[in-house]
Amino acid sequence: MLNTTLSVNAFEIKEAVLVDIEFIVDNVQVEIRSYLIDDDIYVNIFELALLLRETEKSFFPMMWDSFQRITYIASEQNFNRLGLFSPGRVVDSNSAMLANITVFLSNKEANITNYRLSSGVYSNIFQVAEALDFCIRVSAMDQNINITTSLSNRFSITGRRKIDPDKPMVALTFDDGPVPQTTKLLDILEEYGVVATFYVVGNRIASNRDIMQRMHDMGNEIANHTWSHINMRNYQASTIRSQLLRTNDAIEAITGVTPISMRPPWGEIGSTGRNVAAEFDMYVALWAYDPLDWLTQSADTTYNRIMSNVKDRDILLFHDTVPSTTRAIARIIPALIERDYQFVTVAELMYYSDITPAPGSIVRDGRIR
Repeated sequence: MLNTTLSVNAFEIKEAVLVDIEFIVDNVQVEIRSYLIDDDIYVNIFELALLLRETEKSFFPMMWDSFQRITYIASEQNFNRLGLFSPGRVVDSNSAMLANITVFLSNKEANITNYRLSSGVYSNIFQVAEALDFCIRVSAMDQNINITTSLSNRFSITGRRKIDPDKPMVALTFDDGPVPQTTKLLDILEEYGVVATFYVVGNRIASNRDIMQRMHDMGNEIANHTWSHINMRNYQASTIRSQLLRTNDAIEAITGVTPISMRPPWGEIGSTGRNVAAEFDMYVALWAYDPLDWLTQSADTTYNRIMSNVKDRDILLFHDTVPSTTRAIARIIPALIERDYQFVTVAELMYYSDITPAPGSIVRDGRIR
């Protein structure tokens, strides 16, 4: 049981922006009023309780005495937050009063922040998820928040991803998959709770559907690497258009997400390829550093080259088809964590670097030039 006390005598007024965002609970689209306050999402706690009442995460928020007390009755487990949220269309704004609330879970203080608005009490959705043990996956591209309540669907990544734009970050990217070998790489990413961007080859998607689904569910970004790994400089616009369209369609059929970036095989792209990418509202993501993992086939060489050359906001190029790369990544991730690096997707790198790539433009890193 979550026993909380609320004092409205000590308060702080914040701006609350009502956002138009889609919520999905156990694969069913629902309506929950939500506000953006201090760059986090707060939901109407009564509406959330109503929607979860038939699930194993059901709880009852009890409030009385003019909102002087609130009690959550719920289960106790762990929590996941995956992905990045960018506010959708602004439809209203309001003032929120931060109440002095202390929440205890099994006699231990829990971190749940509540705001009082004219339309009710709103709680930090990520903190509530932590207390109630349900998963949240946030999609910036789709502008939705996906809540999974079943324990069987929980991801093993623990902890909330919180990116500090003032600390160094890198985007790990992997080309040429998905292949069975990709599973081992996903295991490593999951172990450390980090994400990457996968530039997938379209004709490999259907035979590795489960890998694609897991890749997506873990919060990784999936992007376009053409249908059959062509050198885009050697083809006309019609062929390039077909290569990108078929791959986008295959990705979207599994993930429900349309890629916002593409990577040309070998980094070879001319004006024709860039123009076609622009037709699909995609930018071209190259890289800041390539350790040539596919050529050396050496985990030690890949590791040493990355650790000697990596810089803040780099996009790093790897290939999940190379077994030695997986072994290198198992060493690179903890070594970069020791250096205080954060791991982000390419889309997140652009977001946190205040870069909005134009369709058809080329990016190599998150440094503004």
